[in-house]
Order: sequence, then structure tokens, then C-alpha cells
Amino acid sequence: MFLFGLLFSPFILSISLLPLLIQPFLLHSPKEIFQKLFQDKVSILLLLYFMLIILGIFYTSNLNLFWKDLQLKLPFLLLPIAFIYPNYYSKKSIFRILSIFIVLTFFAGLLSFINYLIHYDEINRLIFKAKPTPIIANINHIYYSFILAFAIISGLFLHKYFFNRKYLRIINYSLLFFNLVFIHTIAARTGLFALYGCGFVLLIYYGFKNSKIVLTLFSLVLIVSIGIASVKYIPVLNNRYQKSVEDINTFRNGGDINHYSISMRLVYWQKSFQVFLKSPVIGVGLADVKAEMREIFDAEKSSLVMVNRRGPHNQFLEILAGMGFVGFVLFLYLLISAYKVGIKQNSAILVAFLTIMIFTFLAESTLERQAGIGFFTFMLLLLSKPEVAEESK
Repeated sequence: MFLFGLLFSPFILSISLLPLLIQPFLLHSPKEIFQKLFQDKVSILLLLYFMLIILGIFYTSNLNLFWKDLQLKLPFLLLPIAFIYPNYYSKKSIFRILSIFIVLTFFAGLLSFINYLIHYDEINRLIFKAKPTPIIANINHIYYSFILAFAIISGLFLHKYFFNRKYLRIINYSLLFFNLVFIHTIAARTGLFALYGCGFVLLIYYGFKNSKIVLTLFSLVLIVSIGIASVKYIPVLNNRYQKSVEDINTFRNGGDINHYSISMRLVYWQKSFQVFLKSPVIGVGLADVKAEMREIFDAEKSSLVMVNRRGPHNQFLEILAGMGFVGFVLFLYLLISAYKVGIKQNSAILVAFLTIMIFTFLAESTLERQAGIGFFTFMLLLLSKPEVAEESK
């Protein structure tokens, strides 16, 4: 239910939290649950992050927005409790969860790709105007793109550790191939940025760690070559590249940046940092960040039209503006602690997941939407458990 809702139904995603939360209480007493909960550092940090969000009630300027934002952030509280349930951590369970995740992501991509082929010329014209490729699922195209990036990494992981039967390897290779096609044709640039960034980081880390320098350098050159060839010969990517160049040149030359994605992001980053300077220690409250930015746009008589006056579009800046230096340090500590778990336990898939998310955080306020919060929290808790890591050694 949770994985299906992540891609196809926000309503199902919400109600799936209830059975997830109930399961631990069917097997353990509340005392046992909280004892186990506070033995897990990642869970503790997620709970502390949620508690810090709650403190925003004392200085928010809009209680209605605060309660809506708090409701959105509930997975930070509920999922750490839900993941006390022990059956998630067997080899068979991880196989099933990631397999279902890959298949659902594939079907969302398949429907979207078929729609793209049917309306090929029309959608390409939209892309050249910086409009997204329609995703035939109930999820934002940017969020689908980085979920797709992780589905590709998950396919590599399942091949290495679980697919010992020939027919399963063939299915896995097929899904992996099509997901690669989808991310290079219908997905947003954020997913490609995250996937290639993750590939670079993993190759450098594990290549030099295992003293395979020549093979690492060759692989890096191969990835760069594939990327360049994809941009040159795949029409969708070539259109996006041309539009990106035009986008950046418009910003540099002081032109009208309305509806130019990269240029508007650069402005959003500037304004969100100005919001941070208003309250650098505790922030203005996550629910108030967009309102504070709109005030700055109005005061400076920004050339951006109202529909383009949005939030930071960068998770780190979102937290810095909304929760100040205190929240920013806590969030960084959460990410660093999770990385340490992945490295210590040699869990390549956890390291890959975190790397994808960090690249995503640089281009999007990922944790300010239901799908982003659910995906990040669910996968982080699932992949950081010692039982999971033991399977990936």
C-alpha cells in the first residue's frame, strides 16, 4: 500500500501509515517498542528533527499553515515507530519490498513512455518550452525522476545479492534496461543529475577503496561518454540541454527569467538565504518560508510573476531558512550518521540512496512534499538497519 501510494495515490500513501504503525504494537509492549526505538540512532535523529519542527509553533506567523505542514511531516514521527516491526529485516522481506518498488516504478514509467511515444511531437514541443514530460501517475515529475534513479540502483543491488535464478536475472535486466530508457527520455533533469552524481561518488569511493584505480578511471570516462552521447543523440535530452544553456544565458544577461527553471532557482536560493538572515539561529518556521520569500519578492518588486514566486527549491536552504542554524546542523548530523552506518556496515545500497537524496536536495525541497518525505524516511529506515546491512556485505 505504501509503495503503491507513493507513486499513484497520496490518499493510499496516507492511510498505509496506520497499518504500518499498528503492527509493532501487535508484537511488542509499548515499553519494548520505545526501548528498541531509542537504541537506533537514525530513528532518534528523525524524532528529534520532528520535535524541532513542532517547536516552530511558538514563533510561526500562521497557525493554519503550521498545522498543515506538521501533518505533512508526520512520517518523521510515525515511520521510526513502524520500523520496530522485525519482519522487515529478513532477506526475503527486503527482496520483496525492493522488487515491488522497482516493478511499480517501472509501470509508472512504462505508461508515461507509451504516452510520450503517442504524443511524441507535442510533448517534445512542451519540453523545448521547459515544460515537464507528463507522468502517468499521481506524482510530481521531479519526484518520480529521483525515485526512478533509486529504482535503477536497487536493480543493480538485487542482481548482485538476490537474483541467483536465471529467469529472475532476465526479468531484473529487462526492468533495469527499461528504467534506464525512462530516465533518459521522460524523467526530469533532477533524476539524471542524482543518478550520474551517485555513479560518480560510488565509483570513486569504492574504486579507490579497493585500489582499482585504472578500472575506476576507465569507468568514470565511460559514464561521461555515455552522458555526452545521450545528450547529443537523444532528442529529449538534447532539447533539455539546449534549453538549459538558454536558461543560464538569460540569467547572466539579465533577461526575463520567468518560466526558466534554472534561472528561477538561482533567484529562489538568493531569497531563501535572505529569509535565513532574518532569524539565523532558529529560523522563521518551515511553514512560513514561502510567505517570507513572497514578502521579499513584493518588497523588491521582483520581475517574477506571481505564479513563479515560489519556495527555495533546495532542501538545505529550506531548512536553513525555516529552522535556522540549529535545524540545519541537526539535519546534517542525521545525514552524516546515516552515511557512517552505510560505510561501517559496507552497505552499498544505503550509501547510494543517501547520495541520490543529497543530489536531489541540491535541486529540490524534497522533504516539503508528501511523496518526498515518505520515500526518504521509509527507505532510510529500511536500509539503515543492521539486519539489512548484513545481507549486503
